[in-house]
Amino acid sequence: AATGSALAFPIIVRVSIDQALSGSGDRQLLGVVVLVLAGFVTLNFLSVWVQDLIIARVAQRVLFDMRRAMYVHLQRVSLSFMDKTEVGRLMSRLQGDVASLQEFLETSVYAIGDLVTLFGIAIVVAMPGRAHAYLDPGAGNVFLQSIVAAMAVAMTAVGYYWTTMLGLFRRIFSKKPNK
Repeated sequence: AATGSALAFPIIVRVSIDQALSGSGDRQLLGVVVLVLAGFVTLNFLSVWVQDLIIARVAQRVLFDMRRAMYVHLQRVSLSFMDKTEVGRLMSRLQGDVASLQEFLETSVYAIGDLVTLFGIAIVVAMPGRAHAYLDPGAGNVFLQSIVAAMAVAMTAVGYYWTTMLGLFRRIFSKKPNK
């Protein structure tokens, strides 16, 4: 519902520009478009709120299960291993890894949703329709190519900097504290 309501925004704006504001604009239609837009904003807010709630609950359950499994595994580890390893450092490392995994999962879920929304909006904007004076029909092809090129550059940059930043964080957080 969140993606669908987000995809409705460009369509509503197109209708408002093409039919309600152009030339001899229909003021009653503009009022209807504003009410529809307000309805979709409310729908988007509620669906994003429910989505966030569901994602948080599922993530907390998964992380709780992971922490419990790690604790059970630590109970089964041999005593000689525990004698060689500082328990506090081991627990800190395990909790830090789970926290990093939690951040990664939350970020990736939202990134996938944002990517789907971005592709959907690009398709909706590039949909053929009755072009009025504000956009040349031949410019749509250039516009679509520009969107695809910008997205390719953005994803390449994110991929490049993601690995760089991940390496930097690993170097920073893997350093042993000074005693």
